[in-house]
Amino acid sequence: MNRYALNARCALAMARVVAPFNPADADAFERQAIELAGDAAWLHEAGEPPPKLIENEGLLLAAFAAGQRQGDEHAAFMEANPPLAWLGSWTSSLDGRWETRPCVAEVQGQYQPGLLTSFRGGDSASRYGTPTATLAEAIKSARALALDWHRGYC
Repeated sequence: MNRYALNARCALAMARVVAPFNPADADAFERQAIELAGDAAWLHEAGEPPPKLIENEGLLLAAFAAGQRQGDEHAAFMEANPPLAWLGSWTSSLDGRWETRPCVAEVQGQYQPGLLTSFRGGDSASRYGTPTATLAEAIKSARALALDWHRGYC
């Protein structure tokens, strides 16, 4: 059982019980229920229907759906920006408009050489090469990616 869904349902029930006596506490319980329903989505398998505990509650279903969207966005971000195992130094192009930084991401036990590029110090974009078995190989490949980028830019 998804304990977040259970806690969301309990918090919503508490909000309804205390509402006639203490509206401020009722609002706090409702906010907590919404947050818990969103958290329940993160633990839920994609494509599965919402937990039975929240399926008939519009407020909780909306929070659950928002949590699923946030989880999907997070997964997409992590796929595009895997955790880094190594970061090199920033290097500027000769005209100073571009900067590059070799990096290595660790993905499923392999090391993926990459290159971060930034135009005029703005947000960096990343691209990755073929995974290697060792960190040392990946670092060498990442440095080569940076060198190739600078050669091609000049």
